[in-house]
Amino acid sequence: MERLLNLVNYTGLSMVETDGPYPGYECASTNHSHHHDVNDSVYWQLKLQSQMYRILRDLGVYINQPDDYFYQGGSKTGSILS
Repeated sequence: MERLLNLVNYTGLSMVETDGPYPGYECASTNHSHHHDVNDSVYWQLKLQSQMYRILRDLGVYINQPDDYFYQGGSKTGSILS
């Protein structure tokens, strides 16, 4: 996240298009700081990925994101609202 924010600040990045992230894949690692074990890995993946989208949106970055993340700060939607 720190590298991404540095890129945004340094370049003035105004749009990002992501292919993924793909929530739901379990991680059984017990030796890194992102989660405790397989039981909470999906929860923390979704939480951290959603946080990334919200931070970018707060910075005014236009986000083309997977549909699952629209309510986390995404800009593009396939829905037509009237």
